[in-house]
Amino acid sequence: MRVEAASRKLADTDKTIAAVAVECGFYDHAHFTRSFHAVTGISPSRYRREHQSPGL
Repeated sequence: MRVEAASRKLADTDKTIAAVAVECGFYDHAHFTRSFHAVTGISPSRYRREHQSPGL
């Protein structure tokens, strides 16, 4: 559920990955990256590149 929320924020905002991690309840960037990769199979930065809304 936290990863789903983070996915939306990564795609729909220009907030830093660290800011998205904290907003979604992860205690640090590294923990977020490991958790995100475990669920999605890709890194948060790659997810953002592939899914970011045009114009951000």
